[in-house]
Amino acid sequence: MQFHHLDPSKKDFGVGSKGLTKAWKKVEKELEKTVLLCSNCHGEVHDGLISIATLILKEKHRTTV
Repeated sequence: MQFHHLDPSKKDFGVGSKGLTKAWKKVEKELEKTVLLCSNCHGEVHDGLISIATLILKEKHRTTV
């Protein structure tokens, strides 16, 4: 699982990257800017093959069926 920043321009740091230790409050603030994706979906979002909105719709459909 990987954290994807919804607005890259507001990214202060990569959550869990480089083993850096951060205060929990800073981590929480950064997590609020992200969605959690599997590595395949994260790659597809970055490659422009799928959008976050499409993933949300698929998940809503999956949980209601």
